[in-house]
Amino acid sequence: RITPVVERQLMLVRRKNRSLSTAAEALWDVVRDQGRALMAGREGDPLYQI
Repeated sequence: RITPVVERQLMLVRRKNRSLSTAAEALWDVVRDQGRALMAGREGDPLYQI
C-alpha cells in the first residue's frame, strides 16, 4: 500500500508588534484560507489517515 508522506510543512510566522502591508495582509489571508481548505480535505481522505 502506498501512503503519502509529509516531507515538509509550511510555517508562517507573524512578527510581534509589526504590522503587515496591505498586500502582505491580503496574501496572508489567502494562504491561511487555502491551508484550512487543504487540511479539511485531508481529514476525510483515508490516504492521509495514519
